Amino acid sequence: MGRIQRKSSDRRLKKNVRKIKGALNKVKRLRGVEFQWKKPKEMGRGDYGLVAQEVQKVAPLLVSGGKKGYLSVKYTNAVALLVEAIKEAEERICLLERRLAKQGQAKKVRR
Repeated sequence: MGRIQRKSSDRRLKKNVRKIKGALNKVKRLRGVEFQWKKPKEMGRGDYGLVAQEVQKVAPLLVSGGKKGYLSVKYTNAVALLVEAIKEAEERICLLERRLAKQGQAKKVRR
């Protein structure tokens, strides 16, 4: 069974808090992959994930160094990026829906 990850998130522990800008573009640049571990006895057979070196180029705050110089992705921190990306996508969808609605009304008037 996997471990449950918890991180302190209390506002009182943070400073310089600001919204993530360009979250959707960052998420679009990430590449989800399916892969097999080189050492399946230690790591398990196959998995889904991201490649830390690729993530580092797009969202360096999501990557940390580990044992023997290997990089790790902070998947729990990626949630904030995904939340903002979804909100940005929703804004785009709403804008397009309003444009389509206006076009539909314009066509009705022309008839």
